[in-house]
Amino acid sequence: MKSAIGAVRTSLGHLDRTLVNWDPQFVKHGHHEIRKDAPVIAVACSGGRDSLALAASAQKVCASWGIRCAAIIVDHGLQQNSDVVAAQAAQQCADLGLDPVIVERITIRASDMRHRGVEAAARQQRYDAIVNKAREIHARAVLLAHTRDDQAETVLIDLLTAGSLDGMAGMADSIDIDGIPFLRPLLGLSRADTTNICKSLNLEYWDDPTNGDDLRASVIESHTQETADTSSRTLDSCATCVEAGLGRDLPLRSRIRNVLLPWLSEFTGGNMVTRLATFAQTSRPDIEFLQEQADLAFRRAVTLTLPEDSAQASVISDDATDNGQILALIDLDVLNDVHLALRRRVMATLFSRFGIRASSAHVAAAVGLTRGNGGRVVQLPAGYVLKRVKHVIRLCHDDVHANRGYSGKH
Repeated sequence: MKSAIGAVRTSLGHLDRTLVNWDPQFVKHGHHEIRKDAPVIAVACSGGRDSLALAASAQKVCASWGIRCAAIIVDHGLQQNSDVVAAQAAQQCADLGLDPVIVERITIRASDMRHRGVEAAARQQRYDAIVNKAREIHARAVLLAHTRDDQAETVLIDLLTAGSLDGMAGMADSIDIDGIPFLRPLLGLSRADTTNICKSLNLEYWDDPTNGDDLRASVIESHTQETADTSSRTLDSCATCVEAGLGRDLPLRSRIRNVLLPWLSEFTGGNMVTRLATFAQTSRPDIEFLQEQADLAFRRAVTLTLPEDSAQASVISDDATDNGQILALIDLDVLNDVHLALRRRVMATLFSRFGIRASSAHVAAAVGLTRGNGGRVVQLPAGYVLKRVKHVIRLCHDDVHANRGYSGKH
């Protein structure tokens, strides 16, 4: 608990030094009422062990500084009894002293699922809901409960799926989403730490069944009861998890958490969670520098033909895209003057602006297009197309053909 409190203090202090001892009277002994005009810090809470531990830690920090601590709970409605989980999380946050406690029920839009997939669409709408509620209560920042374990899992997922350099950097300790700072103060703590915090405070946390924690625990318990020699418990139990089907039926992150990471730790004789998280921390400054240079190149080379606030797939109307509206123009005379590493990032940034779920192969093909390699057209997911015309590459979108492949129209 002490480490978590210290981490929250450090994170908020880096955000805004005026938050530290915002109300001088809270430095003095005795009971003090938090002023109604005090700054608000919000915690995004799911009811899991990590977010409840963060809520408890953040509340203690905020109370000692004379600022308010709120909770924002988003219910996707994707799992059975999700409303019960949300209500329980809200009650526990209220019992901890967080105020206000907001529960927001959302429904995943079909258009978003078509463009992004269910998990990505849920994540995007979750952040949208949190941003909206944070604005309503004038929150200075939102705290996210990602831990060192989440960081290690993210690095492996990115390396396995994207294969890009950015995958080494994992998650940043702070990001800005639509003008709202999002902080991750617990990246230095483990999931075991947050579990112990919840147990010490008698907080009943909820485990997402898709994480596979309960299934793996039962498999390991059954296996170790049958095994006299427990010296190889980790490796043997991981193999048992695979044999039991744990590695086949759960999402990739759950398989990495319950099978791959424990096996890698056993294989290397060290804690791979700590190693990967440390690797991400040391890699991030290099990645951020590259992205800064790519952003400069993007501003010089790319012209968005839509207003900046509408550069998202969800707001592109069917009428506008039926004729393959040009969404962006890329000046190749400018882009080809920068390093290959920056050209890749410019393309990846462009895809991100429009919510295009482009793979590393799509990025590579787009970069090839800048040199005229491999033809003059690159097809992208969801009806997006890149077409080279002389010294300019056009990004177009044709919603009519989004689910039927390239139409030849572009």
